[in-house]
Amino acid sequence: MSTRLPQSIAVPFAAMIALGACDRQSSRSVPALPARAGVDGATKIYGDCVAASAQRLPVTGDTPGNIADRAIASCKAARAALLPKVRDFYLAGHKATPGYAANVAEASVATLEDDIRTRAVIAVVERQNKGK
Repeated sequence: MSTRLPQSIAVPFAAMIALGACDRQSSRSVPALPARAGVDGATKIYGDCVAASAQRLPVTGDTPGNIADRAIASCKAARAALLPKVRDFYLAGHKATPGYAANVAEASVATLEDDIRTRAVIAVVERQNKGK
């Protein structure tokens, strides 16, 4: 017994699969575009806030990690503004409860914060090395 489809079925089936791959984007992705722009803008504001704070804080008498942590803590308002934007972006593309989306947003911002903190530590170390 052959496992191949007869040609009379295989050709239309292959065409149907190919056309299905070219289908227009889901309507759920349309609301994600403005939400993505909001996330990008809020992320930049948060990152710029931490970077500016890392440049402004005194760098003597403490470790770079502690100084970076203070820089992050000084930007709580920017972080708080970022969280709902990330949540809304997630909800634009996923069916989820608001609580679940808020947890995803918190985890996403925490991951982003690792990178922002690393950049702040590097900036502090550079400033400390210039002072030597």
